[in-house]
Amino acid sequence: MLNGPVQSLRGSVLFLFVIFLFVSILFADLLPLPLNGYEFQRFLLVIILALTVPVSVFFFLRLHGWAFFLREWEWIGVAVGFLVLALPSQGSSYVWVEPGMYAAFFFGIFFLGMLPIKTEEKLNGAALVAYASILVSTFYGATSLLIYVFAISGGVSDLADYIPWGFANIRYWSHLATWLLPLFPLAVLVGPWRSKRRWQFFVLVGAALWWWIVFLSMARGTLLGLAFGLIVVMFMMGRSAIPWLKVVFRHCTCGFFAWLLLCVLVPNVLLEDSSIRSINTTASGRLVLFGEAWTMSLQNFPWGMGSQAWLTHEIYTDGYRQAPKFAHPHSMYLMWAAEYGWLLVVAVVLLVVRCIRSAWRRCSELGAYRSPVLNASVAGFLASVSAAMIHAGASAVFLAPGSMLTGFVVLSIFWGLISEPKSSPSAERRIGSSVVIAVGVVACLSIAWFVEVGRYYQAMKADIPYYEDNVREGLMPRFWLHGNFPRKESEMP
Repeated sequence: MLNGPVQSLRGSVLFLFVIFLFVSILFADLLPLPLNGYEFQRFLLVIILALTVPVSVFFFLRLHGWAFFLREWEWIGVAVGFLVLALPSQGSSYVWVEPGMYAAFFFGIFFLGMLPIKTEEKLNGAALVAYASILVSTFYGATSLLIYVFAISGGVSDLADYIPWGFANIRYWSHLATWLLPLFPLAVLVGPWRSKRRWQFFVLVGAALWWWIVFLSMARGTLLGLAFGLIVVMFMMGRSAIPWLKVVFRHCTCGFFAWLLLCVLVPNVLLEDSSIRSINTTASGRLVLFGEAWTMSLQNFPWGMGSQAWLTHEIYTDGYRQAPKFAHPHSMYLMWAAEYGWLLVVAVVLLVVRCIRSAWRRCSELGAYRSPVLNASVAGFLASVSAAMIHAGASAVFLAPGSMLTGFVVLSIFWGLISEPKSSPSAERRIGSSVVIAVGVVACLSIAWFVEVGRYYQAMKADIPYYEDNVREGLMPRFWLHGNFPRKESEMP
């Protein structure tokens, strides 16, 4: 077990929990699960959210009271907005499943980030996540390298068909790369093992393997998001971020050379017909999806067409009518605008502005703290979140369960690092009846939501035989892997 951050029982539990989380995401196909990996990760996310929100509401109100809770209107606006703007869809099938997930997701991040935890404990939490992510990710990279050896030995030229592995689509792996690659440098900048050479080499190998897979799969969303994250960190932190930036470029450079060796040199020497995946400069059909989502968002402006309306609405644009169908428009912001309306997007923008203000204030204070550990932690998590926000504009970063699980952890720690430090009250508040009622209501809503998710799962599974025999449009992952349910009435049994 690690020393330092995990010496306490709480640190050990957090470390093991994050290890379990990343193993469940990256190695789901190898685990003896009764569900497929996508479904298991969704249920895991639902359980974590359903448990986190009532518990964190209790501790938050007990420590801060209602007044402080009501001042955080940006977070509350987004979380409640999903529920309020889903009201017009009441009566539709399983209409509360996704709004409940998003409301719990943003509520949980807010509550966990604002708990009165000392800065040292927050930094320990950041180090634990970085160490856990690189440990599991390095083993994933090593397994990918083993698959590469077997593929090359078998004369396989298009490695992208085999790597990355363990995901229904390479995009779901790229979501994780966007979240995690900025955190890998923290493993050699913070924590108790940062000065150990063997550990530094281990981290370098793991990070280089992930960069190699990014270049191999030419994950454009990840590359664009990470480039944006680097620019944000350099702009907001300046010289304070130089140690973190040096490690990022070292990892990226080693990954690039690994790609040259494994995907260019070796295949050209061993294979007669080698195939190198190039960066596709087109939008891969996304513009058609964006156009349809934009048109949807204007139909009932600014309220949107309702939860999961993308699956059930009549098609508006000729381009999308003739194009392959997907269960979402490959843009979280346009999907939210189409289904929940531009009011929700405005609330999200206000929340982003709030986070930018808090991050700017925190970055301006870093010089006074003169803490390399704090500097590196803020840089890593700031780049991770910034990259994910950009990536979400062109992919389902806040919809795929593995990405949401990772994002829940990263965003909670990020908000805790940049939010204004709050000293713990000298004494805990008395547990009044209003607190008991509030926690009871939230707990009941969480249970009801969990039951609805279970009903949705059973209905989805029952629909698969009819879908395969009659609709035959292939997998469209959304909430579930078979995500094209419910569909338009003409396509339902």
